[in-house]
Order: sequence, then structure tokens, then C-alpha cells
Amino acid sequence: MALKQFNDFVSFFSSIEHLKIDFLLPKVSFYQWKMGIYAMQELFFQYGWEGDGSIKNGKLHSDGNLLYIPLNGVHRANGITLKNGSIVSFKPGDEFTITAKGSHDWCNLFIPSKTIKSCLPKVVSPEILIPSGIVEIGPEKTLRMKQLLSQIFASVAVSGKTEKDPDLKSKIKKEVAELYKKVADLDSGKPSAAVGRPVIDRQRIMQSIRRKIGNHTLDNIFVEDLITAAGVSGRTLRKIFIEYFGISPSRYLNLYRMHEAHAVLLNSDATTVSVSDIATRFGFWHFGRFASAYRRLFGERPFDTLTKNKV
Repeated sequence: MALKQFNDFVSFFSSIEHLKIDFLLPKVSFYQWKMGIYAMQELFFQYGWEGDGSIKNGKLHSDGNLLYIPLNGVHRANGITLKNGSIVSFKPGDEFTITAKGSHDWCNLFIPSKTIKSCLPKVVSPEILIPSGIVEIGPEKTLRMKQLLSQIFASVAVSGKTEKDPDLKSKIKKEVAELYKKVADLDSGKPSAAVGRPVIDRQRIMQSIRRKIGNHTLDNIFVEDLITAAGVSGRTLRKIFIEYFGISPSRYLNLYRMHEAHAVLLNSDATTVSVSDIATRFGFWHFGRFASAYRRLFGERPFDTLTKNKV
């Protein structure tokens, strides 16, 4: 199967499997995204290529482990820069923030719990569900995984060749088993750490911020509201936002409101609601500035989004 190309970022991010994701695009210079999927005996590979940077907040909702493998570009997981040789492991229910700058690509490898128990017992105890965290598997192992992923998607692109290639299927299973064992071995004998910085306050602060933004009306939410909810100083809040998202709290709130407005415009009827109605709902009172900023971010006018593909 060839890579599927997207000109619509909503469809692209909605196609990411096993994760519940809220996404923000700080800016878009190149309106194109690509995705490829390959499944083999319940092992699920999903490759994504993004033409510009993104902020992804989400949670793993499937039963098993998901390994996030950064391929090219600058990636951060919960405020930590991922080095060459780093991957991120998630277990069910894990919340995360993944940010990337500029053009970048990645692969998610999902391994269901039942596959761990039935297919990998020779290399790792079937009772082990590797904990979440950033794992340093080393540049050599990372390179091998990148080469395997390239081989998988190159083969899949040629009339589904992988399905009929027993040697490659055997290699995939072996590499995945070795990777899983390495991650499990690295985590054995030490306490499970949440993805990102091992500082409990940061986790609590981010949970408080997410709850506040999710429950507050967006026409009158301000940085001061986040400071109060998080129980930290403005300076500390800004530092955490720069670590996690690469932008300031005020910029994040503005982007969040802009994306929420985009979603409503996309799903509204132009005969019953106006752009100004939706803009004010999200705290944008200067319509000219809103329209200008909206077009810079999304590449079209708010009215274009409101009337897109609607008869």
C-alpha cells in the first residue's frame, strides 16, 4: 500500500490509530501530510510524515504497548528532547505531549497485550507490560529499526509484497521481539517512570492545566487562570510551557482557541451561524485581526472554512 497523502490536517491526525489526540499546529508552511499503515499478526506499524511542526496532546486508549519512534526532525516528549537512539514507550492510559519542529516523520509501533503473551514469551516474560518512559536504545538499534521500517513500507508500496515475503515477516517479528526485550531489560530493576521529566509536580501542573482549559469557557480564559489552576508562578508556568510546547502560555491559549474555532467553522452551517458569531464564542473580538491570523495559520479565510464542501 502506497503512502496516503493528506492536504487536510484534521483528516490526517484523525487517522492516527490507538491514540486519542488533540493537536495544535503552531504554523503551517507546507500543507501536506502522509501516512502509511502495515499490520502483521496484530503488530501494527503506522508511519507519519508532517510537512511542518505540531503539538500533540493525547492518551493511549488501547490494551498493549505503543512505541513512538522518531525518525527525522526534532522531537520532544513531555518537555524532553529525544536524542538519536531515543524512543518513547506508552502503556494504556498514559497521557503525553509530543512536539516536533519543522518537517518531521515518525512511526508508532503498537503491540497488543495478547500478542505480548502469545508471540513474545521466548524473549520476555508474558507478564511484563513495559512501563512508560523515554528509553535510550542506542543509535545502532535505532538505525536498524529505521532500516526495517523503510523496508516494510517500501515493500508494502509494491503491490503488498510484504504479505507474501516470509523472510521479511520473520525479520519483522525478530526485530520487534529484540526491541521489546531491550526496552523491558532497560526498565527492569528500576521503578517505572512517567514519560518525560521524573518530577511529579510537572505532571500535576500539566494535568491541572489540561483540566482548566478543557472545562473553562474559551471566550474569557487567560494566562492568570492557568497560573491559579497550576498553583505556580508566572515564570514557572512559562518555563514549563516552553519545555512542553515550545511556545509561551499566551501563544498556546491563542492557538488552542483558534483551532477550536476552526473545528466549529468546519462543522457549522453557514445559513444558521456567521463567522463573527463563532469568533466571539472563542474570545476573538477584533474580527479583522482574527481573519488575518486565521488565514496565516490555516491558509484560508474563516468564511472559506465555514462554507467548505457544503451545498
